[in-house]
Amino acid sequence: TAYARVAGGMRLRLRLPPAGSVFVLFSGSITGDVPEPLERVEGKPLVPQEITGPWEVRFPPNRGAPASHVFEKLISWTEVPDDGIKYFSGTAKYLKEFEAPSALLTGDRRIELSLGHLRNVAEATLNGKPLGILWKPPYRYDVTGMLRSGKNELEIEITNLWANRLVGDAKLPREKRVTRITQKVPIGGPLESGLLGPVSLRLKDDANQRE
Repeated sequence: TAYARVAGGMRLRLRLPPAGSVFVLFSGSITGDVPEPLERVEGKPLVPQEITGPWEVRFPPNRGAPASHVFEKLISWTEVPDDGIKYFSGTAKYLKEFEAPSALLTGDRRIELSLGHLRNVAEATLNGKPLGILWKPPYRYDVTGMLRSGKNELEIEITNLWANRLVGDAKLPREKRVTRITQKVPIGGPLESGLLGPVSLRLKDDANQRE
């Protein structure tokens, strides 16, 4: 019932993520005031807890990239000097162990895992539990009840576009190319790829704020 009648229609407040959409169902009685749509957390809000440190990234075989690479920080694959990673196209798996802040594990709070920015599709698992596929922003998961005290294990599979491999193959002699195409296609690039972050844990209400 958080809406009001105005000349020519209805008035209500919505907060949509980038590229987001919702269905609006009008029911109940019309009120004269439109309250804020978000619940407020009592007391001082907890700041997002960034998951920092190195990430191990594993690449599939026969795609030109090494079996694994340690990223000291989250950057685009295109920024790595190794051409096998710079021009990689496909799915790579990020592996990370971390400890959740004790403040997030107390009380009746809903917690979200934010992946920040990435290119182009993510599929994650936390402590062996699948979180699903994300293909558009905001790249966030509800992980309420999945975090545990002590060590947590996070796996994030990132899939990028084919363009980078095509750009890389164009620089190689035919016998060393990873993929084959029957005609030349003008492709800019290489294109930004991978998990860019920052990856963080936050209260769900905090996650609704602009990244």
